[in-house]
Amino acid sequence: MSTPPLPHVWVLADPRVGTSSQAIGIAEALGWPFEIKKLTYSPLGVLPNIILGKSLFGIDKQLSDTLTPPYPNVIIGAGRRTAPVAKYIKSQSNDPCFLIHTMDPETSYSDFDCVFLPEHDGAATQDFVFPILGAPHRVTASKIQEAYQKWRLQFSQLPDPKIAVLVGGNSNGKTFTPDHATDLAMKATALATALDGSLLITTSRRTNSNAIDAMKANINCPYYMYDWRAPDLAENPYMGFLALATAIVVTGDSVSMVSEALATGKPLFIFAPDELVVPKFRQFHQQLYDRGYAKKLGSSLRLWQYQPPDVMNKITTIVHDSFIKKWQKLGATL
Repeated sequence: MSTPPLPHVWVLADPRVGTSSQAIGIAEALGWPFEIKKLTYSPLGVLPNIILGKSLFGIDKQLSDTLTPPYPNVIIGAGRRTAPVAKYIKSQSNDPCFLIHTMDPETSYSDFDCVFLPEHDGAATQDFVFPILGAPHRVTASKIQEAYQKWRLQFSQLPDPKIAVLVGGNSNGKTFTPDHATDLAMKATALATALDGSLLITTSRRTNSNAIDAMKANINCPYYMYDWRAPDLAENPYMGFLALATAIVVTGDSVSMVSEALATGKPLFIFAPDELVVPKFRQFHQQLYDRGYAKKLGSSLRLWQYQPPDVMNKITTIVHDSFIKKWQKLGATL
């Protein structure tokens, strides 16, 4: 039985880092050569996909990367707004086009060849829709090792064990307040103090200034904070913190951040007050608690071990198998 050639792959990159990283993570894991097509949305991008259909109306063509022939054999997208773009490219291509999507495309799933939906979104019972725990990500063992070598001396003066604290912020209409930041700082401090360790904290553009200041005022242990407002490093040491950490604390407003931390296999503490996260995110966190992958921050000062779920291997196995079947069904015309 013949094997298909390496396909021509486009990744449709949403402007939001947490969303685009899911699509890029799938592309990297597949091991096929790929191009990243950065998209910028137009005012029409807010329209429902049932109206946008198969079109480029939702993107600003002047500010987005060029989407012209030769079109790819494979398109990878994430998030609702990339779905009409993927469907448009497929409709314009003279060759078969294999569509991979993660997160709910908010359009007919049958327009895609593989759809990967978080379990907490409620995956439909269709042959080409696959439930996954959390979100696709770009964290691999080799990247963690590379980041460790790159950053280990930078923070060597801080005592071990180091606890990474990944701070998100305002999301889905929820506000990360100074009170939340204070609570997070005190609980993270208690964990580091109990372990005679230190904190490696990174903030994001979603972390508002008042919350950052509140955190700084309530940390009472050795720490370093990457403050996005006035960075003192050339790049965010986010991956370095994942590599150097013995345990990880994550705010629960980002499924992507929680999934990246989970992929390290290190003890994972989630900070997610009910008023800070939407119900489906709470459901995701509960799945992690129930399966022994994570604990609520403040519920324990002890560390533990677990085997992390291999979400990316599941995705690549499914995609490779589905792609080969389609290629063979079409008579090796891809």
